[in-house]
Amino acid sequence: FQYRHPVLFLRGDGLYVDKAIKIPGIQILLGADAAKNLLNPQFYGGEVGRRQMLEELVMIGSSFLVMGRIDKETGEFITRDDLDMPPRFAHLFEGVSARWDISSTAIRAQQGR
Repeated sequence: FQYRHPVLFLRGDGLYVDKAIKIPGIQILLGADAAKNLLNPQFYGGEVGRRQMLEELVMIGSSFLVMGRIDKETGEFITRDDLDMPPRFAHLFEGVSARWDISSTAIRAQQGR
């Protein structure tokens, strides 16, 4: 990706929407396991909160590139197509035909950060 897209590593914000707010219009690369968590209504106080978060992403013009990953809960390989999302917001999540089974936490640990 670094040859086709500028690469920027963001950390310190707990929610992806908080990262997106800092840089409106950004496309964020993440694993399908992380996207599954991002779409989990429990992190937003329920379905209404999740829809508000997705509406905010639309308003600021941010979106996600989703790579296939192993789901830690089920042990299964999942992709963007396996995500539970309202069809109205499906355009925010673009599937990427790639697989990288290392988390950003593991990458930072390898680099001693």
